[in-house]
Amino acid sequence: MAVAQDYANVLDAGYGTIPASPAATLMTGAFGLGIMAVFFVLIVAVVVLKGFALWRAARNGHKGWFVAMLVINLMGILEIIYLLTAGKTVPPPGPVATPKSPVPQS
Repeated sequence: MAVAQDYANVLDAGYGTIPASPAATLMTGAFGLGIMAVFFVLIVAVVVLKGFALWRAARNGHKGWFVAMLVINLMGILEIIYLLTAGKTVPPPGPVATPKSPVPQS
């Protein structure tokens, strides 16, 4: 009980204040707004990149890549690798040429 009372006396005297962490001081003011703006732009870019890569993987039928990109989050690295290597657009199948049947001559 004496320890709790001594601790309360220290806090009342003003010696118990905890200084702000360096990270907290960086996130205040104009510098903090700049960092938050950069993070916001990066997050939007990664979401757009992930959406485009997932769309292309689904369109090309690459189920393994689709699941991997959906589950694993590497801040866009996996999506970039997919788009540069395996994510080449597969051309849609064209019309199938059927042999023409001979027309009977009358």
